[in-house]
Amino acid sequence: MGGSAGGGWLGTKSNHNLNLFTNNGSAQVTLLTNGNLGIGTTAPAQRLSVTGNICYTGTIGACSDRRYKTDFAPLSGSLAKVGLLNGLYYNWRTKEFPEKEFPAERQLGFIAQDIEALFPEVVLTDAHGYKSVDYGRLTPVLVEAIKELNALVQQQQATLHELQVSNAAKDEALNTFRTQLDANTGLMNDALRAAGLLP
Repeated sequence: MGGSAGGGWLGTKSNHNLNLFTNNGSAQVTLLTNGNLGIGTTAPAQRLSVTGNICYTGTIGACSDRRYKTDFAPLSGSLAKVGLLNGLYYNWRTKEFPEKEFPAERQLGFIAQDIEALFPEVVLTDAHGYKSVDYGRLTPVLVEAIKELNALVQQQQATLHELQVSNAAKDEALNTFRTQLDANTGLMNDALRAAGLLP
């Protein structure tokens, strides 16, 4: 820890991680030499790794301005792909991974490997091969799936309407035929009676 005219600083001048402790216990915050910061973990695998719950009152925004992006391509087949995903209830393997401090309560979500097979862009793999899911990045997929489903419903409604109109026209033609048949049957019976062939 030190300071200068440019402000204060906290860090190491050697190639060692920086750990912050409380009550002479284990490190609560760890900054690795590669810049990864861990809260509740001394082995952060991402730029920020947190072991435990996070509660925040502001917003977390992902950069999304059009000016940052290029090579746009529409999503296709989203509805079919979403249909292949399986939402699951599960429990964490807390005894095998105590350093993760997984909660004991039942969870719900997906299996990262299942999502990776369909949407590899939303799955992250750490240095040890363990996978995590950026659930927020599934939002565009779900939006497109809903749009595909809506288009399918509208197409089916249009087909149903055409069938109803067609059936109505057929019903009208059938009623006209029945009316004509009844009229012709009446004329034939009158003629038969006039010829004395019917009482």
